[in-house]
Amino acid sequence: MRWYGDLFGDVKHPVLEFKIKDGLVGTKRGYACNGFRIETGFSEVDFRRRLSGHELPGPLVQTVRTLRVVLCNRYYRRYFATRDGRFRVTVDTEMSYYAVKRKNNAFIRKWVDYRNVVVELKYEKAFELDADKVAGVFPFSVSKNSKYVTGVQRVCL
Repeated sequence: MRWYGDLFGDVKHPVLEFKIKDGLVGTKRGYACNGFRIETGFSEVDFRRRLSGHELPGPLVQTVRTLRVVLCNRYYRRYFATRDGRFRVTVDTEMSYYAVKRKNNAFIRKWVDYRNVVVELKYEKAFELDADKVAGVFPFSVSKNSKYVTGVQRVCL
């Protein structure tokens, strides 16, 4: 579930997102959901209760029922793009991770990464051949990164 704004309080215009990867190229499918409120104590049970009122395609409802909510991650993001719009770069800093328990969360089990910066090059599959040229401009090597995996390793295990 993605939204913009504060962790606590009213969550306006949340989107249930699913990431789809094809090699290094990824895309997302999003489903608009009704707003809700997060306060201390908010849990996986509360999340599921709020999600149950949304109009999602049937197979998606079944998929969501098989998943557990275990992590909330937040970060600051800046956006950049080439003039022609074919390539975009996002720069994420101050990633913070919170463990989400099934019931009664105090959101005290958290870890904030002030050291690392995540830079992502984004493009459509049609421009994949040119992506190496664009990536070569940056003074660092390409690697895989998952904020989700990092968060689970830091606060959920």
